[in-house]
Amino acid sequence: MEYTTKELDEIISEHLKWLKYTGGKRANLRASDLSGANLRASNLRASDLSGANLSGANLSGAYLSDADLSGANLRASDLSGANLSYADLSYADLSGANLSDAYLSGADLSGANLRASDLSGANLSDARLPGFSNDQPVSISDAISKIKNWLKSGHWLRGKWVSTPDGAYSGTCKACLHGAALYVGGDYGPKISGMLTSSGYDTGWNDARGRTVDEVIKALDEIETGIGGDDE
Repeated sequence: MEYTTKELDEIISEHLKWLKYTGGKRANLRASDLSGANLRASNLRASDLSGANLSGANLSGAYLSDADLSGANLRASDLSGANLSYADLSYADLSGANLSDAYLSGADLSGANLRASDLSGANLSDARLPGFSNDQPVSISDAISKIKNWLKSGHWLRGKWVSTPDGAYSGTCKACLHGAALYVGGDYGPKISGMLTSSGYDTGWNDARGRTVDEVIKALDEIETGIGGDDE
């Protein structure tokens, strides 16, 4: 379904009323054609955009926390600086999307296509990322091993969750300890990140002056040793 600019503005206006409990109606834009739409800084929190065509849309600075974007086409869209905390982006097509400085804490990106997307400066805390599609870990130990090998190959970063100068999952990507856990660890990433934090290895520890990649690897070694029989 397609909407005129006026119709879309009315839907968002009603959605804002719904968010404020002053009447209105939740925005249901499921499977809508919003390709190229200008939704910059729009408040679409908790809206239904599942399966929508948002290719090339401007969603920079938009508030999309808790929104359902599962299966949406977000190819080449601009989501820079958008708040996508706890949004459902599972199986969304985000190839070539600009997600720089986006807030993706707790977002579900399982099965999403992030090829050539820009995640530089994005906050990925507690997010669920798809991992490398051709090298998915089969256990926590396997995930930790893959994370360590990736970090040892010159991909460790301080001061940011992740840097993707040539697009996500390219050979030039770098990440901090937690970013790497989520980026490489697939389904096990959030659990590994939580284990690291519980052991005192948070992002502040990663970014401390003088920190070395060898110390980062030792932190992962410690976590791996503590797994014992709980390797699921």
